[in-house]
Amino acid sequence: MPILPEMVRTLSSEVNLLNVATEYSRTNAAYGSIHNYGNVTLPADGLLLINLQSLGYASLGYLRFKIGGIYAHAIKAASTTYLTYSFFVYLVAGTYEIDVEGACGGGPVKIQNFQAGFVSFSDLQGSVPATYVGAIAKTTAVRATPAGDIKNTVYCVNVYALTAGAQTNMENPGDALTNGVQVLLDGVQKSWSERHQGDTNGMAAGGKCYVAASAGVSHSITITADNGATAINVNVAVCPWILPSALSEVITLSISQGSTLYVTEEPLDGNPTKYTYVGKVRGITFGASTDYYSSASAVGISAFSYTFESVKASQCLLQVYGLGGCISIIAVDVR
Repeated sequence: MPILPEMVRTLSSEVNLLNVATEYSRTNAAYGSIHNYGNVTLPADGLLLINLQSLGYASLGYLRFKIGGIYAHAIKAASTTYLTYSFFVYLVAGTYEIDVEGACGGGPVKIQNFQAGFVSFSDLQGSVPATYVGAIAKTTAVRATPAGDIKNTVYCVNVYALTAGAQTNMENPGDALTNGVQVLLDGVQKSWSERHQGDTNGMAAGGKCYVAASAGVSHSITITADNGATAINVNVAVCPWILPSALSEVITLSISQGSTLYVTEEPLDGNPTKYTYVGKVRGITFGASTDYYSSASAVGISAFSYTFESVKASQCLLQVYGLGGCISIIAVDVR
C-alpha cells in the first residue's frame, strides 16, 4: 500500500543567509550598534530566523535587533557566560538590513556565532514588524492532510517595548509590574513563552508568546500597556506546524485502522527537546506513561511513528509541543 507524505516545511526555498562566528562587543551604558550585519534577501514570504550567543558584564547587558529599519525584538543578556538566544519574525519577500544594538553598564556586552536564515511553511501567514496600532486578526484554514484535518494552529507573537527613561516589563497574568505590557488572545491575557525585562535606565523589553488556538476561526492578538507612553512594535506569525510551548492537538487524526502514522519534527530557530504523544489524558491521570500509547522526546531531527493495530486511531489524539521546533513532515502508510 502507498505511503502518503506531505512535507509542510518548504525546504526548497530554505537558505542560511548569515553564519558569522566573529565576536563583537560594545562597552557603553547607552544603546549603539555592536555590529551591522548588512543586508539579507528573503526569496519569498516567510520567517527570518535569528540565532546567536551573547553575554553581558555583571548580567547588565541588553540587546535590541533592528530589522529593515524597525526594532523587532529585545533581550537581556543576563549571564556573564555565553548563552544562546533565538527568535523569528514574519517578513514578506525582499531585502532587509540587520543591525544588532547593545548597551551595558560597567563593562562589555558581547555577541558571537550569529546566524540568520529563511524558512517557510505550508499554511503560514503573518503580520510584519510594525508599530502596534490595534488588534491583529488571522485565520488558519481547516484543510486535509494525509493524517487528518488541521485542528489547531499556533499564534507566534513577538513584541518589542520601550518606555523612555523608565523600566518596561513584559507582564504575565497575576503580575503587577512597572510599565507592564500584556499579550491577549481573543481578549484573554496569556503568559509570555519567553520574556526579557528592561531596566530603570530605559532599556527595551522583549517577549515571545507562542499559543495554540483552533483553526477555521479568526483569532485576534491584542497588546496592552499600563503606560500609554510605552512604544510597542509587534509582529505575528501564524502556522499549525510551529510547535508551541504546551501540548497542542495539531490535527484531528483520520487514518484507516492498521495504518502507520509518521511525524518528523525538527529544530527551527532553536534545538529544543520536542515531544510527541498518541493517546489521551485519562479520567484519572497517572502521568504521560499511562495516558499515552506511544510517546517520544528528542532533540535534533525526530522521526516518530506509530502503527494503529489494536488501538483505534479514531479515538486517539496526536499532541505535540517543543518551543523552538517545528513539524516538517507528516505521513501515513495506508493499510
